[in-house]
Amino acid sequence: MTLVKILVLVVFSIKHDLKHRMELLNLVETELDKIRDRGLNQSMDVSLWRGVGGKFTSKFSSKDTWNQIRESVQPKQWYKGVWFSHSTPKYSFIVWLAVHDRLSTGDKMMMWNVGADPKCIFCQAPIESRDHLFFTCSYTSQVWYNLTSRILLHRYTSSFSDILTMMSDQSLSGKVRFIMRYVFQASTHAIWRERNRRRHGEVPNPPSSITRSLDRIVRNRLSSIHDPSSTTPNESLIFWFASRG
Repeated sequence: MTLVKILVLVVFSIKHDLKHRMELLNLVETELDKIRDRGLNQSMDVSLWRGVGGKFTSKFSSKDTWNQIRESVQPKQWYKGVWFSHSTPKYSFIVWLAVHDRLSTGDKMMMWNVGADPKCIFCQAPIESRDHLFFTCSYTSQVWYNLTSRILLHRYTSSFSDILTMMSDQSLSGKVRFIMRYVFQASTHAIWRERNRRRHGEVPNPPSSITRSLDRIVRNRLSSIHDPSSTTPNESLIFWFASRG
């Protein structure tokens, strides 16, 4: 007999007639009395997990457990523009912060520290905000325009909220939708990175350099997700090459 079983038997065999000073211990004694009255079950304990609808099952589900410990809400309309297959996690994370307006842009820094410089590091606009940085700033708009104008054509916009809406709906075709989502996320990450580099005194890069770097990043991503054993051409990569002129 194991030590645990011995301790359980000892607990149930000893009855305390005196009251405890702590009410919690008195409640424990009450529950023990209930078990003594109906007899100690000699069978083995069974571990059960709480699942959907409060039902208990012997099968563990990480999804059900996660839903038990969080507050469930309806999915946001923009989630498909942030979290999608073949995205790059660090890009998605920066976009997620931008969607919630939680990046430490100049307007936020001024709220935390009155002495902080809120100007845009790229164009010297008086206030650097999320919507200014992505992509109405004269510097960042060049990068965004060079990468997307030939894809979006008449739908081209530099408004962050309009871009996010476009990335989240189904108005774009399959390959165009993925390319635009990836370009949007890679551009947001690259611009935020360049912004931080300049804030810390590093050598600035011109818009053309950022554009070339992003072009290479997109090409590499489109190449990496194409099945090398496939006999069909990589249509997404072909489309991207065509858009680059």
